[in-house]
Amino acid sequence: MASNYRKSFPFLQVRFLTKIHYIFKTPFILMSTHTPKTQKEPLEKYNPKHPLLTPSISSVTSGVSASFAQLTVNDKPFTAAEATHSIKDEWLQKAIEEVTTSKMSGLVGTNLLLLTDSYKVSHKKQYPFGKTMNSTGTVYSYFESRGAGTGGHEEIVFFGLQYFIKRYLEGVVVTREKIDEAVEYYTGHFGSNTVFDKDAWEYIVTEHGGKLPVKIMAVPEGTVLPVKNVLFTLENTDPACYWLTNFLETLLVQVWYPMTVASNSRAQKKVILSALQKSGTEDANGNYDIDFKLHDFGCRGVSSMETAGLGAMAHLTQFNGTDTVPGLVFAKEYYSATAGEMDDKAPGYVKPAWGMTIPASEHSTMTSWGDQPHDEFTAYENMLTEYHYGPVACVIDAYNMYLAAEFVIGEALTDSLQKRENVNDFVKKKFVIRPDSGTPMFSDDKLLDVLWRKFPTGGGGGRNEKGFKVLRDDIRIIQGDGIDYQAIIDILGYLMEKGWSADNIGFGSGGGLLQKLNRDTQKCAFKASYISDNNGEQIVYKKPIDAPFKLSKKGRMTLTKNGNEWTTNTEQTEDQMKDANNILECVFENGFITKEYNFQQIVSRSSINNENIGNWDNVYQNYDTTVHRRVPGRIENKAAAIKDKNKTNTDLDAMVARLKDDVKKYKGDDVLLAEINKARAARDVEAWTQDVYEQELDEACRKIDDNIKEGIF
Repeated sequence: MASNYRKSFPFLQVRFLTKIHYIFKTPFILMSTHTPKTQKEPLEKYNPKHPLLTPSISSVTSGVSASFAQLTVNDKPFTAAEATHSIKDEWLQKAIEEVTTSKMSGLVGTNLLLLTDSYKVSHKKQYPFGKTMNSTGTVYSYFESRGAGTGGHEEIVFFGLQYFIKRYLEGVVVTREKIDEAVEYYTGHFGSNTVFDKDAWEYIVTEHGGKLPVKIMAVPEGTVLPVKNVLFTLENTDPACYWLTNFLETLLVQVWYPMTVASNSRAQKKVILSALQKSGTEDANGNYDIDFKLHDFGCRGVSSMETAGLGAMAHLTQFNGTDTVPGLVFAKEYYSATAGEMDDKAPGYVKPAWGMTIPASEHSTMTSWGDQPHDEFTAYENMLTEYHYGPVACVIDAYNMYLAAEFVIGEALTDSLQKRENVNDFVKKKFVIRPDSGTPMFSDDKLLDVLWRKFPTGGGGGRNEKGFKVLRDDIRIIQGDGIDYQAIIDILGYLMEKGWSADNIGFGSGGGLLQKLNRDTQKCAFKASYISDNNGEQIVYKKPIDAPFKLSKKGRMTLTKNGNEWTTNTEQTEDQMKDANNILECVFENGFITKEYNFQQIVSRSSINNENIGNWDNVYQNYDTTVHRRVPGRIENKAAAIKDKNKTNTDLDAMVARLKDDVKKYKGDDVLLAEINKARAARDVEAWTQDVYEQELDEACRKIDDNIKEGIF
C-alpha cells in the first residue's frame, strides 16, 4: 500500500513524512531525510484547509513509530485511526494510516508503560495509601550523585534531563492503545492479569487527557556543582497518581549517562588545559587551542544509536570536535544547537557549529593503494590533493610509521604540505597524523621526534617561549588508541618530561569517552524522601547498616549556593520550599515543559575558568600517588622478556629483521627517491644523493634499534 500511494504522491516520501516527523517528535535519524529549512516550514504550506491544522487543535503528540498516535482535537482525545475518518485529503489519510498502523510498537514506539523495571508495575499496592494512610496522596522523590565512584569526579555537570522530558514525557504519552499493549505484555510477563493496574492508567487518559500529572524541579542544565547534592525532584500533582512518581524512576535515572559523560569530558578538559598552561602557547587573546583537543571517536563502540546521540551531545558541552553524527542531531533537535550555515566567503564550507570534524583516512583507504613506500606516498598525496584546503587527518601506522614520517611525509610531501591553504581565519590548514598502535606515550614521543626534525616551529630553535619543543603550526598528531582520563595524564606527563609541548598532540577517545562508564561512576541514585496525604506527612529515607554511604536524604528539598558553597537543604516546610534562593527550577508540570534550555546556555554555564583548572604539577603528582606510572602490561611483558636472554635475543632478532626489511624497501624505492629529490628541488635544497639517503636511513635504523633494546618498541 505504501508503495502505491507514494507513486501517486511522491512528495510524501520526504516532505510530508518530514512534517509527520516534526509533529510527532520522533528523534529517529532514519526519518531525517529533510533539510533544516524544510523541517521548519509551516504545515499550512501543504494543505491550509486541513482540519488538523486549525487553531482548535490543542495537541498532536506521539512517536511516529507508535502503534497509534493520540490526537486531541477541540479537547476531545481520540486516536489517529479514528481521525482519518474525518479527513478528506487522501494523501494525509494514507500517511496517518501508515504511521498509526506501523509494526514498530512497544519499546521502539516509546510506549511509556513499557519503559520501566518489571517490579515497578507491582508497586502501586505496596504503598501505605489506602491502608495506614488515605487512599490518595503525594510521593516526592529526588535524584543525586552520591559521590565519585571508580573513574568518577568530585564535581558534575548536570545535563540531559531535557532530552528525556522531550523524548518521553511531554504531551500526550498515555493512550488506550498503549494501555492495551501493556496489558498484553504484562499478563504474559507476570503470568497473571491482576498485577498491572489498567484502571490507574485509564484514569490518566480520562482525567488528564493522557498527560502525566507530575512536576519536576531541577538544577539548570549545564550547572557544575559538587557531588552529594540534589539534582532534580519529582512528585505527583494528582493525589490519585501517587504511584506514578517512582514508576518514572527507571527512565529518568538514565540521566546518569549524559551527565556522567559531560562531567568526565569536563574533567579531561581541565587536565589538558593545565598541561597547556605549563607547556603550551597562548594566542593573541591569552587563550589556548583547547576546543578540538579531545575528539569523539565513540559512535561505533556504544551500545545503541540513542546512546551515541546522548553521549556525543554531552561531550559537545565541553569540546567542539566529534565524529559521532547522532550527537549533532540530538543537540539540534532537543537543545536548539546551531547546525552550521554556509560561509559565503568560502564556498563549500560552513561557519562554525556545535560539533565539527575534518576529512580523515582509515586503514582501508590507505592500504588499498599498496604496501610499497611509493604507494604510501601516493596515498598521502591523494589526501593532500583531494583536501587542499583546511585540516585533514591521516592514519600513519599501516606499515612503518617512523620511516613514513621521516621520508614520505618529512621529505617527499614537503612541497605539497607547504602549498595547502586555509579555508578562512577559523578553519586553517593542518595536517594531522594519527598513530594507532604501540604504547601511546612511547610511540608518540618517537613520532614527534621524527616530525620535529623535519617540521620545527619557526623561531626559537623549534621551541616556544616556555622552552618546550613545538611542531610547525600546520603539523600535529592525534592519539586515539585506548584514550581515557588516565591515559591522557600518562601521555601528557611523559611527553612533557621529554620536552614536548602539549600543543603538539590532540586526542581521540571512543570507548573511554562514551562507553566505559556506568551508573556507579558517579553513584547516581533516585530515592523517595517524602510522602503525604490529607491527614499529614511522613519523612522517608533509607539507612543501610552495611552501606552507610547509601544514607538517603530526607523530606522535601531546596538547593542554595553561598559563594562557592552548595547546600542541599532537606526536610523543608511548605514555606521554606518557596525560598527565592532555591536554585531548583520547575522544568515540567502536568505534561508541559515549563523551562527550556538551549545548547549555548549549557556550554556557557559549564565553561571552565582559569582559576579552577588546577596546576599541572599538582595534577600529575596527585595522580602519580594513586595509579599513574603503572607500567603498561605490554611494557611489563617486554621488560620481563629482556631479562630472559634467550627470549630477548629471539624477540630482538625478529624486530631488527623486520626493521631491516623496511629499510630495504625505502632504500630500493626509486619512485620515492625521485619524489624526495623533486620536493627538495622545489624547496631549493640540494638534491638528495643516494649516499645521504642511506646515511639518514641508517641513522633512523640505529635510533629505532636502540629503542627496541630499551624495550620501548
